[in-house]
Amino acid sequence: MDKKSGLFDNYKECTFCRRPLPDDYPEDCCPHCLEAQLFSHVKEFIRNSDVNEYQVAEHFGIPIRQVKNWIKEGRIEYTDKIATGVIS
Repeated sequence: MDKKSGLFDNYKECTFCRRPLPDDYPEDCCPHCLEAQLFSHVKEFIRNSDVNEYQVAEHFGIPIRQVKNWIKEGRIEYTDKIATGVIS
C-alpha cells in the first residue's frame, strides 16, 4: 500500500484498484474491492462444498441477507441437483 500526499491531505491507495483512501482508513482495500474479494471467496467455498445460504453466512461471518441478496441478484444460483444448497 502506497501512502501519498495529495492536494488536501495525506492518503493511501487501495491495493487493488488504486482508489485514494483516507490515511486513517483501517483496511488496505477500498470497500468495493473488499466486497469483491469476499464474493470471490464465497463462490469458491460454494463450489467446493455442499452448503446452503445459512452455512455460507455462518462460515464467513456475514449477514444472511447479504447472501440472499447475491442470490436475488443472480450472482449465486440454486440448482435442481442440490435442492437445499446454493451453487454458482
